[in-house]
Amino acid sequence: MNVDRRAETTGHLVGLNQSGMIGGHVVGRLGAVPATGPELKGGVATDNLAESGNHDQRQYEDDWGERYQGPLVKNPDGTDNYAIEATQTQAAGLKGHLLLIHGTMDNNVPPYNTLLVADALIKANKEFDMLLIPNSGHGYAPANYVMRRRWDYFVKYLLDADPPRDYVIPTPPAGAGGRGGRGGGPGL
Repeated sequence: MNVDRRAETTGHLVGLNQSGMIGGHVVGRLGAVPATGPELKGGVATDNLAESGNHDQRQYEDDWGERYQGPLVKNPDGTDNYAIEATQTQAAGLKGHLLLIHGTMDNNVPPYNTLLVADALIKANKEFDMLLIPNSGHGYAPANYVMRRRWDYFVKYLLDADPPRDYVIPTPPAGAGGRGGRGGGPGL
């Protein structure tokens, strides 16, 4: 639906001066970067979700960072070539809204990766939101709850509206191929 039609039918306008991004795992880091990175052109307000983020290659598997950033190189001044992509180093520049989500039992990207970012945001006196899913691994359970919280965040900050309180996303019937509100099923 184009922006003009959306405004006519809903009364809400999500335009070119707003953006929202969801990122998980490696892209979880990227979900946080637009909100913490350099000022976007045109004063774009960013409202982002970073999920199970691998926020710092120095805190993850050696081979992953080396594959995409080359070997870790420590400079004589104490800096290194991985710092520029470590989300927590950009936390002081947070603009817009940021929701960090992580499962507390994630054994792929340990939760302390997200806590590094939370710690840096707190030290920079920045407001942010965080949702830790108890006893959940890298893929969230209950997925429907996490999906609702994603939607709620964008409704609140991109549409400037109140999301329906305690809305329950129905669980698809067995064999329907759904993934907790992400869609799926035959032909999708």
